[in-house]
Amino acid sequence: MIEALVLDFDGTILDTERATYEAVRAVWLAHELDLDPGYFATIVGTTGYDWVDQLAAQVGGGFDAEAAERLGLATHAELILLEAPRPGIVALLSEAAAAGIGVAVASNSPGTWCVDHLERLGIRHLVGPVVTVDDVVHPKPHPDPYLRACQLLSADPAASVGIEDSHVGVASAVAAGLFTVVVPHPLTASHDLSAAHVRLETLEGVHLADLAALAAASPTAQP
Repeated sequence: MIEALVLDFDGTILDTERATYEAVRAVWLAHELDLDPGYFATIVGTTGYDWVDQLAAQVGGGFDAEAAERLGLATHAELILLEAPRPGIVALLSEAAAAGIGVAVASNSPGTWCVDHLERLGIRHLVGPVVTVDDVVHPKPHPDPYLRACQLLSADPAASVGIEDSHVGVASAVAAGLFTVVVPHPLTASHDLSAAHVRLETLEGVHLADLAALAAASPTAQP
């Protein structure tokens, strides 16, 4: 009953958001400042956030932007290697592959970022098209990423399921017409996720049949 499964990447397949926050916060702390997790949560899923410029504005004269960026990147590179796919992701992708259901990624991150991590995690073969900010004119919250993913899978958006973690991503998937499941993490749990059709705390133990049943019970989207 589900034609396609389209997933966000950052925070949905891999919790890169936590590693990003901790890496950026480490640079803040090195300058005797702290980064409010509540503020950081507001920019999760968006594009164009430049933490170096933000920190420079707070530090003022004598700020070494290149050194700050190097520290942030080095810290993030260490932290991201500690992250595994979020619970239930590999099982769900494997089930979709076995069932012949198309799977795609729709992300606001660059293509190399998503593909490199999918390969590093050993799950690239479970995902078909990877649609990123490089491939669309309008990123999330515009529906373009999800519409493009469904187009590449030759799937009807109204018969497809989108899985997200943030309010920006939910807005994109819903606007594209997908039955939208949101699985927040600590940095997005405070987002207004009420536009999603279903909110789950984890995908652990969630099967395609469960998603199909949830969609069939929804008055607004029925794959």
